[in-house]
Amino acid sequence: MSNIKWKLVFLIMAVAFLASLFEGFNTPEILQPTHPAIISILLVLTDAATVIAAFCYAFKKRFIANRLFWQRVLAVYFITNFIALYYEYTRPNGYTLHEVFLHANFTVLFVIAFAMPTYFYYSSDLASSDGRTSN
Repeated sequence: MSNIKWKLVFLIMAVAFLASLFEGFNTPEILQPTHPAIISILLVLTDAATVIAAFCYAFKKRFIANRLFWQRVLAVYFITNFIALYYEYTRPNGYTLHEVFLHANFTVLFVIAFAMPTYFYYSSDLASSDGRTSN
């Protein structure tokens, strides 16, 4: 992908992240997420980290040049998103199987798509920068 496309991906991710924050503060209590508060905190932190990594990859910047840090961010990002998905669809009298199947597929696609810049950032940018690899 060209650099302009990654800048567009960063812009989409940043807008989605900010919209998610705004929605979280303005959602009525009856519609609040069903997962524990620690999952919400981890979701915000990992979403922010993936947006930062997307910025770094799109604009060729370096921020926390530790590959192990970004690998762990990505692992926690996947785990927390799938835990939140689990909590959303396992509550009693919740969604039908058809709704779960449809929404879960889209959620997995978006999680993978939003994780790609982070993966590319730590796998290519940090590995090739200055000829050093830092773990």
